[in-house]
Amino acid sequence: MRHIKTHEPAPTRGAPAKDDAEQVMDLGQGGSPRTELGWLLLAARREFVAAEGQFLDRDELGRELAERRGGASAAGER
Repeated sequence: MRHIKTHEPAPTRGAPAKDDAEQVMDLGQGGSPRTELGWLLLAARREFVAAEGQFLDRDELGRELAERRGGASAAGER
């Protein structure tokens, strides 16, 4: 039997509502973070959500990446 060290996530400002990633974890599909990096990423996500940050959808992400790569649109237009 392997002993798994438990870790408390870093505190966040306020108590944000559970986001999709946390709901997936609650369903047992993702489990808890297993590494320090995993806990740090989860804490960063919670802080972003608590600050009312908005995640980009697939189209918005494509436009953002295209803009950063020289202004081409996601469809390849200039």
